[in-house]
Amino acid sequence: MRLDVLLPDISGLTLERVEMEEECLKITTISQKKSLCPICKTPSDSVHSSYTREVADLPWAGFAIKIVLKVHKFFCKEDACERIIFTQRFERLPPYARRTDRQRDKLTSIGMAAGGNVGAKLSKGLGLPISASTILRLLNTPEENEVETPRVLGIDDWAIRKGQVYGTIMVDLEKRKPIDLIPSRETEAVVKWLEAHPGVEIVSRDRATAYAEAIEQGAPDAIQVADRWHLIKNMTDALKRLMNRYNQASRKVAVQIAEAEQAKITEALKLMDSCKDNCNQDITKESKDAPSKYELLFKEVKKLQKKGISQREISRRLQINRSTVSKYMEYDEFPKRITPPRQAPKASKFSTYLTKRWQEGEQNYHQLWREIKEQGFDGSFVSIYRYMIKNFTKENDGGTSKNSVPVKVYSARRLSFLMYREADKLKPKEQHYLDLLFEHCPQAKQASELAKRYKDILVNKKSDLLDQWIEDAIESGKEVIMTFAKNLMQDYDAIKNACTLEWSNGQVEGQVNRLKNIKRQMYGRGSFELLKKKVLSDW
Repeated sequence: MRLDVLLPDISGLTLERVEMEEECLKITTISQKKSLCPICKTPSDSVHSSYTREVADLPWAGFAIKIVLKVHKFFCKEDACERIIFTQRFERLPPYARRTDRQRDKLTSIGMAAGGNVGAKLSKGLGLPISASTILRLLNTPEENEVETPRVLGIDDWAIRKGQVYGTIMVDLEKRKPIDLIPSRETEAVVKWLEAHPGVEIVSRDRATAYAEAIEQGAPDAIQVADRWHLIKNMTDALKRLMNRYNQASRKVAVQIAEAEQAKITEALKLMDSCKDNCNQDITKESKDAPSKYELLFKEVKKLQKKGISQREISRRLQINRSTVSKYMEYDEFPKRITPPRQAPKASKFSTYLTKRWQEGEQNYHQLWREIKEQGFDGSFVSIYRYMIKNFTKENDGGTSKNSVPVKVYSARRLSFLMYREADKLKPKEQHYLDLLFEHCPQAKQASELAKRYKDILVNKKSDLLDQWIEDAIESGKEVIMTFAKNLMQDYDAIKNACTLEWSNGQVEGQVNRLKNIKRQMYGRGSFELLKKKVLSDW
């Protein structure tokens, strides 16, 4: 077996022996008796002394690996060198290191993915016993990573502490990876970063004024591109404010739709009732003519009685009580049961008054009970309560609209989304609602047409139509739409570029979402530097 394949690539070592110690393989090596001075680079073979150094490596088949290095100290042969005695150096093993580079990289990757406590448990199971503190120390090791200036930069803010402290994330849109985090979103901090990284040609951002000013100061030659998603969202917010003003028109539409549906339901119920009455009449006629099971049983008893069969035998054959047999044997015809007529509840005498008061809005049962008591009702509250529960509900007006259709008014927010959506993507109910709304409110129809044109310009990049749209929006006479169009003029160049160039902030938003997930894993206990390292890493 070639151990040089399993051992780290450290030149100048010779394998001496391999020993087993509990769950650890101990590999002893001997270094060559020659080395270079770390100061003057003069080779030396003059040995001063020897010592033993232990280095941890990646596990083999679940066994921890410990490499024992027998190394030397040398005298420097250069008289002018300030170093008289030096220890032996190795190319792929830093001085004083107690683990190989490849083990350190693996532990760092585990720490990046799982954190300290979980990472320590996972490492132990993999044959890399280590404490949580050591993993965190590896993660917090400072690294000097030079940020490569991107040609196309995406910039957005993220919450360090929501509502209080915010930072800024920088994303290379061409490579689709974050390149830096800044613990501030103030203009001065972004300007400082841009000045330290000259060469940015295009910057994609949201509508934040602070970022627009920072780019103008820190990278004046860069082309600014407004994010298309935020531009559409701004239009949605404007439509929402507009529809809040026309809430009455929306309510009228909802009432009209509810009344039309109620008329259909009423017509269907009438048809069902007529069919039900006809069916009930036929069933009642048949049921009157058909004998009941007791009448059939009575006939069987009389047949057996004529044959001279005893009561005990009849009871056994028909599986009925002897007293019933005795009673049936005394009658010549089946004794039909006389049901006394059911009395109407006392409260029914006041049904007209109760219906009137219910429709007027009085739905307090105690109050209605007190009122009809003054008119002569002598029943208890429980009796009136049962009568009201059976014949009246909170949703109807005295039994006249038990199947009433609820009035569903679309909110201004929902309407703001529907008004710029394509007709083929709307449900039939939504399209019908909008058609009625546009009949009651022509201003909403005009705003919807403007919104659809605006979305088409952004999505299909029709930058040549942007100027005409802004002019039409300002001349529309709608205060909300006019204000929105005038605000677009303040950021005209960035919006024009958004209608021309392919770049947008979608990738940046995705990286912000990834940052949030990493931040939740740290439970707010990690430092900003640790968060930055995890976000910028490729794990």
